[in-house]
Amino acid sequence: MEGVLDRIVKRPELVRELGRQERTAAFAQLVFVAGPILSAFAEMGEDSDGPERKDAGGDDLLTVKEAAARLRVSPRTLYARVKSGRMPFALRDGRSIRISGRKLDRWIENRVGR
Repeated sequence: MEGVLDRIVKRPELVRELGRQERTAAFAQLVFVAGPILSAFAEMGEDSDGPERKDAGGDDLLTVKEAAARLRVSPRTLYARVKSGRMPFALRDGRSIRISGRKLDRWIENRVGR
């Protein structure tokens, strides 16, 4: 089944023909995929085209800066959320904080689905 965003990619002029609800759905899909794409670019070094950092379970471990890019918030905001306990999937190792990419994606899905 082809989604609204798929149809827009094939025919960008279609946006003008969509109703408000379809435009909203397309925008939500776009925002949902933009974060992980931007984060993947942020994780890659200039010379890298290999896999990102993974933990033993195969989960991406994101820096606060990378996770903030996915959430479209400032790193400072994300640090505050981690400190307040609103990001229970944040992993602390001394002063370093890493965010489980898999758990962050699930958290985003639950928030977008509301």
